[in-house]
Amino acid sequence: MNERHRRLVGKIEQLLRAGIEVGPDLLGYIDATFSNPSVKDLEGIVADESDPEREGLLELIFFPDEPMQQKLEELLPEAGGLGQNDVDADAAELYTRRIHSALVFSDRRDRLAVDFPPGLVTTFLQRLNLTRRIEPRLAIAISTLVAPVDRIAVRVKLRNTRKQMGDGKVRFLCDFLAKLGRDDQLLACLDFMLNFLEDIEDDADVYAALMNRRRIGWQLLQKSAQFEEKLKKDNIETLMLRGERAPHVSKEELLKTIALIERISLAVFGRLDRLDLGARESADFDFGSEADLSEIIRRML
Repeated sequence: MNERHRRLVGKIEQLLRAGIEVGPDLLGYIDATFSNPSVKDLEGIVADESDPEREGLLELIFFPDEPMQQKLEELLPEAGGLGQNDVDADAAELYTRRIHSALVFSDRRDRLAVDFPPGLVTTFLQRLNLTRRIEPRLAIAISTLVAPVDRIAVRVKLRNTRKQMGDGKVRFLCDFLAKLGRDDQLLACLDFMLNFLEDIEDDADVYAALMNRRRIGWQLLQKSAQFEEKLKKDNIETLMLRGERAPHVSKEELLKTIALIERISLAVFGRLDRLDLGARESADFDFGSEADLSEIIRRML
């Protein structure tokens, strides 16, 4: 095992021994699945190999998150990934080590000692995406255009992408990093764009697709506001009898999405399509002008 891999395995062991922070998602799963268990209850579940929920719980506990990946990223090549043979060697080394870890609860519960199961070594390493390569043009853009404080986080997000991107998407992301690489909302914008790019074809017009998503977001926002206005006149049962259905949308999330789209589009393309505010289903509600919507979005930035 060479020095790079020795350091990587050592860092993984160090991070696991330091303990696993229980974030909101994991805590919610634990409380929902095991009815708000005490640490003693959880200790019994983890120790009971016959418990059908044990394996799923351990997989979630030892699912590496981005903060953990960021602490390992500096040990990986900036553009390339590790070879599968190297990862297999790392797995073999970790398999031989008995690593004692712990769950660290942010809500002041006690720490729960839990061993890192050897049977999860391969899955754990796969989820770190160690073999995933960062496209060379993007690696150069990160090292030259992104603020140093964000470079590691950007590399981790690119390694975590689920689909290989075509040339058009790579060129767009290079332009994106050139314009937003030192923006204080870079990481939020990048999270949105990476998910967005997975939903469109490689040869799609990115600007047109963004404007379409923005238009749909506005329409949903408008429908939600219209429904709230109708609720001031009739109760929900009356509206349902008339065939009216409450839009299942989060206004806060819609506003955030629209704000991100506008920030990205203005930065990368330098323009925004004008929204068509004339197409309305009802006159019960409307913003006074497009400027009113822009002001709401501005406050979200």
